[in-house]
Amino acid sequence: MKKALGPAFLFFFFFLVYLVSAAPSVFWWDSGELVANVRTLGVPHRPGFPLYVLLAKIFSYLPIGNFVFQQNLFSGFCGALALVFFHLALVRFLGRQNDLLGGSAARRNLVAFFTTLAVGFTFTFWIQAVRAEVYTLGAFLFTFSFYCFMRATSPSAPTRQGAGAGYSSLPEPYARIKQALTSDTEAGNDWPAVITVGNHRTARWFWLGIFAAFLGLGNHHVTLLATFPFLFAVAGPATFGGLSLKKWVGVFFLFLLGVSTYLYLPVRAWSQPFFNWGGPSGFSSTANLVLATDSFKTVSLSVTETFFKMHRLLSLLFDQLGIGLFFFAFGGLLILLFANKSWFWKMALLLVGNLLVTSLLAAEVIPDNPDLHGYLVFSLFALGLGIAVTIAAFFGVVERAAGAVSNFLVGFARVGLAALFLLFSLIPWTFSRPYCDLSENRIALKMAQEALSPVPPGGVVFLDSPALDFVLRGVQYGELWRRDVVVVNRAFLAADWYRKSLVENFPRLATVFSSVPKKKDPDSFFRLWASRLKQKKVPIFVEFTERDRELVERLQPTGFLFQLIDTAFVLDTVAVEQQLMWEVANLWTEDDRVVQNDPQAVKMLVLYLYRSGLYYEWRGAKKKALSRFQKTVAWGEKGEEVQKRILKLEKEITLAERKKTGSVPIAVSEPKKSRGKLSR
Repeated sequence: MKKALGPAFLFFFFFLVYLVSAAPSVFWWDSGELVANVRTLGVPHRPGFPLYVLLAKIFSYLPIGNFVFQQNLFSGFCGALALVFFHLALVRFLGRQNDLLGGSAARRNLVAFFTTLAVGFTFTFWIQAVRAEVYTLGAFLFTFSFYCFMRATSPSAPTRQGAGAGYSSLPEPYARIKQALTSDTEAGNDWPAVITVGNHRTARWFWLGIFAAFLGLGNHHVTLLATFPFLFAVAGPATFGGLSLKKWVGVFFLFLLGVSTYLYLPVRAWSQPFFNWGGPSGFSSTANLVLATDSFKTVSLSVTETFFKMHRLLSLLFDQLGIGLFFFAFGGLLILLFANKSWFWKMALLLVGNLLVTSLLAAEVIPDNPDLHGYLVFSLFALGLGIAVTIAAFFGVVERAAGAVSNFLVGFARVGLAALFLLFSLIPWTFSRPYCDLSENRIALKMAQEALSPVPPGGVVFLDSPALDFVLRGVQYGELWRRDVVVVNRAFLAADWYRKSLVENFPRLATVFSSVPKKKDPDSFFRLWASRLKQKKVPIFVEFTERDRELVERLQPTGFLFQLIDTAFVLDTVAVEQQLMWEVANLWTEDDRVVQNDPQAVKMLVLYLYRSGLYYEWRGAKKKALSRFQKTVAWGEKGEEVQKRILKLEKEITLAERKKTGSVPIAVSEPKKSRGKLSR
């Protein structure tokens, strides 16, 4: 009972932290889409995340807050569980080291607590636990599997046998592999690294670990696959080599059971849910969705580029941990290189494998992209192992040195080191809290509501930005707000499965959405469908893009969106003044703390201001355009394209004013060339 108090405290502590910092409503990007899919039991984007959808749906029946908040809280629940099992695995990991690194049970628990505290407060982990996302569920399944394998190899009484003792029952090749991957004699003990699968006490943990690992494949298999070499090494190659045919059948059965969650995708797709990404009703379409075959087209095999990305990813982790904890992490790896080579290579497998997979999958390394950090969670666990080793080594060295002088100094040294490492473990909290405390962040909700408010019932909205599209989905189906509006993503119009989904779910507009132009590109579909909707007198609102210049005369600004009208829109009207008043009332100022701490909100605002500037520039309203471009710069956008447009407009406005007065125009100074690019 006493042993459960520590993990229980850790769980409730982190669950409370994630509870009070959770987003109150819809957040950006995949969060909105996942919320909508859980509500409707739909099929999300590749690889489909069936396990997440089903478990999050079950969690939504708990009487806690509204539906969207429940989904955000589910991530926090899984995150707290993941940290608990990481802590338990750390305690057992330290117990496998020599006396200097392991020490007493109290010291091991204290070191594991400090390490878990540091990991749980990093931006990489914390931002996953306060919004609807799949990454904390994957982290939980990984740490649980890790703990199960550590538990399965729990040592009995250590023996002082020879290097090859205990392996005589194994086939000779596996005995050699086992000896190569373990260095127990170097660590000062002889803990067995072979799981006795026939023993009920250890076998149950072995099978639980196997099942958890395979079950994780039904959540986000790409990220979890990178951890399999590490888990395989922890369980022991000799363990798998010694399995009988019957037990291998059991492993294969658990694999099938774990990945069987993907059967949800075609079964649910046959029912035509509202969200049905890829339409995985057949074997080929399901395989394409699950295996994410389209993503392979963007994978770069350049060795130089891959190493550069891996360096960038390590830099992201360094920025969060700070120089102290980052030094601890790699210091721990160095210590293990000399003290326990087996664990050094295991940790290297986890760290390098995760960094490599992430660098291959990420088209570019965007530091403030939360999804990118979701991929890096496992690298964080690897660094956490290194941090634990260094802290344990400090405790061991200082305690021995103090004990050589006086027993009184040992207790004093322990208290001092505990206070010091507690401060170190809170370093990530100081960096992450402004960005991860989303308790007051309702920006995505407000933007979605402001976008849909001007749309009459039954209207159709054509969007271009996936971020805004996913947010609107979350608001419509998570908050159940403005379900009467039809939202269409222009980027998907060329996909057969997407058009079929529109036809199935909006029968009143089936004739429009089933229309196919001669040229099957998104813009051709948009133009054809817009003309058909106009014939039916359906109100049309669009997210204005750079590709809509030919429509600019017929677009009337209405908040974040523009309404497509039948005749040319005259700028000198009350509607423009109303738009200006709306911007003053609803657009955030540069000193808004919540917006400044939400990089995606800043990008969305910059995108709106830039495109609005394009609209007014193309309409000939140069001063209005200049004002919006200048606001994009005030929000931190330093792209060269914006600078050129500002310079061009300033010259044209100055020339026009000088022409009116008949004076010679004054040259406008050239702006400094910026290396930045416009955020799109």
